[in-house]
Amino acid sequence: MNGKKVAAYFHDVFPRIVEELIQLSGLPLNEIDLVIPHQANPRMLRALSLELGISASQLVVSADTFGNTGAASIPMAFHVAREQVRLHPESTVLRAAVGAGMSWAGTLQRWL
Repeated sequence: MNGKKVAAYFHDVFPRIVEELIQLSGLPLNEIDLVIPHQANPRMLRALSLELGISASQLVVSADTFGNTGAASIPMAFHVAREQVRLHPESTVLRAAVGAGMSWAGTLQRWL
């Protein structure tokens, strides 16, 4: 794995996922309660989120505790958000994933 190229790819794709979901939903970023990205590198997540205007209160980071857990990183971060009582009924949650083969996806959901 070429770490620099993977990081550059994430820096390109993560903003596109966020911007596309915001555009498709019609919700401004400040109306999204939680952003739960793939947890590859917590320092990179915080820096890139700051550049995008995602506040620390919106961003869920679990990689500080668990490291890069691959495909389990978003479900684990979801669990952390619930444990921290940051996930409430009617919360709007944006998830952004970058996976094997450099595939990527995102969802925006209202938590019920």
